[in-house]
Amino acid sequence: MDTSRSTYEHFQRLMMKRSRSRTPPSPSSSNQEDVLQSSSHLSEKQRQKRPRRNSSPRLPDLVPPSPAPLTAVSHATAGLSSSHTNDDEGLSLSITHATIINGKGDLPRPHLLGESQFETFSETVATLAALEVKLARLNEEASPESDLQLTLLEVEDGAKSLREALEAVRQSNVTAPVIKEMKASMMLLETRLKDLRSRHPDTTAVRIDNRKYFVNPNSRRQTPTLIAYCIALVGRVFEGVSERGASFLLKLLKIFGHSLIMLGPEGESVEQSNAINDIPNSISTLEGRLNLGISTIPYAVCPSCSCIYEPTYAIGSSQPVYDRIEEFGDRFCQHISANPENPPDKQDARDGKFVRNLQANDGSLFVADRGEEGRWLFRLHGDSFNVEGNRIRGPKNSTGVLGLLCLNLPLHMTNDPAYIYLPGLIQGPNEPDAKEAAHSYYLRPLLRDLGLAYTRGVAPYHSYRNRTEAAKPYARVHRVAVANAVMDLKAARPHAGLLDASSHHFCFIYFENWGTVDDEFLRHGATLWGNARTKGERDRIEDIYGTRQSAMWMLKYWKPSEQLVPEPMHTFIMRVLQNFFRKALGLEDPDGKNVPSRRSFRAYHYDFTPPPQLSNTASTGWAPQMESSAYLGWLLTRSDGEEEEDHRFSLSLKEKSTILMKEVQKREMANSLVKWRVDGIKEQGKYRWPFFTPQRGVPPKISWAERPETAYETNQETASNTHDLSSQVRTDLLKLLSARMNHHSAHGIGDVHRKLQQPLETPLEKALDSLTDSLRSETWNSLAYVCVDLNRLPSGVSVIKKDHLTQQLVQWRRGQPFRELEWTRIDSSAVLQRLHHVISETITPGWVTKPPTNVGLPKAGTLKADHWRTLFSIHLPLTLLSLWGKGSPLQTSDAEKMSSVLETALLLSCALIVMTKDTITAERRDMFRHLYRLHVLGLRENFPGFFMPSHHLAFHVYEFMDLFSTVRNWWAFFFERLIGRLQRIPSNHKVGQFERTILHSFNSGASFRQWLLRPDCPPLLTYCLKILDQTYLYVRRGHSVAGPDDSQEEEEEEEVIPDDVRRRSTVPKQPDYLKWLIGSPPSPQLISACSIQNSEDIRCFSRITAPRGFYTVPSARGIGSSYICFEDRGGDSWSAGQVQHIFDYGDGNIRVAVKRCRSLTRGTGKDPFSLFWSRGFEAKLVSSRFEKELEILSKDKIIGHIARWELSESKAVVLSLARVRLVV
Repeated sequence: MDTSRSTYEHFQRLMMKRSRSRTPPSPSSSNQEDVLQSSSHLSEKQRQKRPRRNSSPRLPDLVPPSPAPLTAVSHATAGLSSSHTNDDEGLSLSITHATIINGKGDLPRPHLLGESQFETFSETVATLAALEVKLARLNEEASPESDLQLTLLEVEDGAKSLREALEAVRQSNVTAPVIKEMKASMMLLETRLKDLRSRHPDTTAVRIDNRKYFVNPNSRRQTPTLIAYCIALVGRVFEGVSERGASFLLKLLKIFGHSLIMLGPEGESVEQSNAINDIPNSISTLEGRLNLGISTIPYAVCPSCSCIYEPTYAIGSSQPVYDRIEEFGDRFCQHISANPENPPDKQDARDGKFVRNLQANDGSLFVADRGEEGRWLFRLHGDSFNVEGNRIRGPKNSTGVLGLLCLNLPLHMTNDPAYIYLPGLIQGPNEPDAKEAAHSYYLRPLLRDLGLAYTRGVAPYHSYRNRTEAAKPYARVHRVAVANAVMDLKAARPHAGLLDASSHHFCFIYFENWGTVDDEFLRHGATLWGNARTKGERDRIEDIYGTRQSAMWMLKYWKPSEQLVPEPMHTFIMRVLQNFFRKALGLEDPDGKNVPSRRSFRAYHYDFTPPPQLSNTASTGWAPQMESSAYLGWLLTRSDGEEEEDHRFSLSLKEKSTILMKEVQKREMANSLVKWRVDGIKEQGKYRWPFFTPQRGVPPKISWAERPETAYETNQETASNTHDLSSQVRTDLLKLLSARMNHHSAHGIGDVHRKLQQPLETPLEKALDSLTDSLRSETWNSLAYVCVDLNRLPSGVSVIKKDHLTQQLVQWRRGQPFRELEWTRIDSSAVLQRLHHVISETITPGWVTKPPTNVGLPKAGTLKADHWRTLFSIHLPLTLLSLWGKGSPLQTSDAEKMSSVLETALLLSCALIVMTKDTITAERRDMFRHLYRLHVLGLRENFPGFFMPSHHLAFHVYEFMDLFSTVRNWWAFFFERLIGRLQRIPSNHKVGQFERTILHSFNSGASFRQWLLRPDCPPLLTYCLKILDQTYLYVRRGHSVAGPDDSQEEEEEEEVIPDDVRRRSTVPKQPDYLKWLIGSPPSPQLISACSIQNSEDIRCFSRITAPRGFYTVPSARGIGSSYICFEDRGGDSWSAGQVQHIFDYGDGNIRVAVKRCRSLTRGTGKDPFSLFWSRGFEAKLVSSRFEKELEILSKDKIIGHIARWELSESKAVVLSLARVRLVV
């Protein structure tokens, strides 16, 4: 398992800002004059050609107040004498006196050290002595704990800087002995520190040394040099060029630069030479200069139990970031502090209820009561993917990936890969074993860091607010919290330690009759599971609590009922929509061989009282209150021979069998049992085991079973006698039964419900006898619970036995329908054929991701979530309305029979449209739940039995839209696209190696784009960023959703770069629409419509930006973007039309000239396509012709794009695609 170095280092990316000019550490005052004199021997030309040395890490300014005591390394004395050498250093200093005094007092032989090496060693010895003095003066008994912590932190920071300074020195025969002695002395210092930390553990904010990230990598470098960097890095990061190939590319760029300069008559200038010489010969050197690399920790994984083991060494990290990120984080918090109430209208992540109510470690509000501290909220993603790519039949290899996305940033930055942090990849080829809670091991390192970042906080050395050298280091503390976990259903359960959705525990959020799930109940179950010693104990805990161990519980604020979201992309779009398309409508290859069965397996619907929540049953650890009223006393009367509650008895054989298992076949055993039943038992009909009469011998006697005193005929006599219980009495009885039953009985209630709803075959009496036998296998409490619910509790008997309850249920079943409910028959082939026509004929704007025209057939392949969303938002509703809408020009003969199916399908589409709106209000949330509820009721009527766990989970999208704002702020679209990028990263396909390659490549690419996003980048690099985003389909800034069509259909080639851009570093920024200025004069029709005398003032454009994509003229590429809807004259509705001209009068106020769609003359009938207008599907029939006259509209009158489908030569359907408007 490879993980990024630390979660804390991700915050180095969030704190970085270009630092001011920094003065390098100067030599000591005693040696400064000699150094300057030695440097004066160099000529000006030599100084220009001297290679620029990389500055070593800056050491802390620690000056010992008194001479340091003698230790293994205590002090250094040196005399400087200048000498000239022919090496590359140009200057060297000879230490003629003692370099290091070791513990024995012996002096090693003099060494010849370079200037920079001598400076490093001298400063290191002085700093080390100062650190030892600080520890020596530390008084554990007299000093306050705060002073002790401060001193220890300073010494630890100094020791870390010393190690980094020594690591930066090149190893040689001269420096090796000195470094070895210094490291030995530092080991003594670190041993003392470790001993002190064992008595005084660190409780302060976790410190992050991010000083090196405040160095501007573009400083003192020419623009051509930076472009050469960009070319080499694009090949390395995005095209998978090897390190050798990228280094070769750098060398060729240098040769190209030299050859280009030689074409000039004046030869090579100093600036040109420096620009070329700044291009390194190695790609690794370039990555180091720009801090593009990352460091990883390879965790060892046990192959049997998946437990991970952290290595004992530490590795440094380098991760550059975009500046001013801290400002975005503070604006997020300031908005919440200024608006503490939960807003009814929600648009972005800061409008959610959860971020306002989240509590900090001290019990105060995490954001509103932050004080001067920083507050950061993240959403956690986790998923598995096939490195080889998605296939139609599903992935065979699985690699896990974790991601953190910052909610403080604007949405387009949150979802930009440049700002996404990947903590690590989980090695494949198989997923961790969910039954052993193996995911917990992989999450533990990440959540351990996140837990500390929440309780103690993190303190970077610098941040944007205190980025100057004069500012106090580690001054500002930042705290971090995980707001939610966004995963699909398959990944969410094992990561959170919950059972799969196919189990009885398929919901951990809320149930209508139970209320909100108790998170402490789940936490307690996870703790018990982790402490269980046997598999049997774990199985019982899983049955009762539905949980396993999870590292998520390391977060003290973790609440699955609020933070484990029902991710809408997978739950609603990929499950609910897809299953309705494939199973309910039967549009998945309807003419193929493998057509699924369309049976309901039930005879009727009945709203039974759901089983009790397991936390209310007797087996969850608390003793039920047995105080009951007198009218409940008879219920507790049980015969001594009655089977105790849910106890399972087993008979153990006292004699060892002499027949070996391998000697007996299943057929032989079955034949023996049949012969025994026919020849060995006198009873010819039904009997109750184990009470039978053998042909030979005496009847068996079982100590724990009592022969029933009444026969079945007696039970039939008492079956019609029942108690007439009031509603309140039934409620009290159900509560009492819930308190007495265990989890087996609670699960058995659902089994009784299913058995009672099953259809009965003929002959009826035989089917009822089978039902009776099946019900007898359930527990007494399960049967009693259902009898009370149905008001069929037996009366007139002294003891209520299981037979009495069974016969009452069978008698009640006689009054219900017997035959199986049938699904509504749909001509799926005709529907699919019409759908193909609609997809191919409907004109949509370029930003709409159209599904394949052969959707539903095997050749269409696997549809993406965007395809399903578009299919249910546009094409499928138009298809069904054209087929089954009353009065449709293309209406079929079975339209009247299909009206209920039409409404069920359109309700689902309307719920999808409302759910994906850019702004969600309280009314829209209520409308979503109402529409979806009506859809589920329609499923019960038209497709009985078609109900899955995802149908229930989709209801919870309603609550989470209030907790975390619109679904765009917490769905997985962008993370799934990120996984697609990871799949396309070139690798060697070797498990255990490609994970590190993918992790490094992604983080290098993110850091590279962050470098290009810096505001101080030259304009040419900004232009390179735009080309990069278009080429590799990165999310365009300013758009919350981007698909591949955005770049292919909507973007045109940019104009040639002006000469002044090439020569100068800054150019005045012009409005975007000027890039699409049309040089030809305006048309006479436009001049006439504008009614102006001077037509020279009119400037026409081919396109302008829209909320999504562009508005274009018909002659521009992508005619679908020219169809719009705009505010009608009354303002209550809208009209459709086509943009003919986009222009202004030279003042920058954009106007459009539109040809309105002609109205369609209709009779008294209603428009079949506008039946669901009030519910969000705004479509209507219009004429396929346009008005001849132009209408001039201002840009703010445009509502959005439309989809247009021509039904015939005279009729067309238009559908509004605006996501900011809804008729309620």
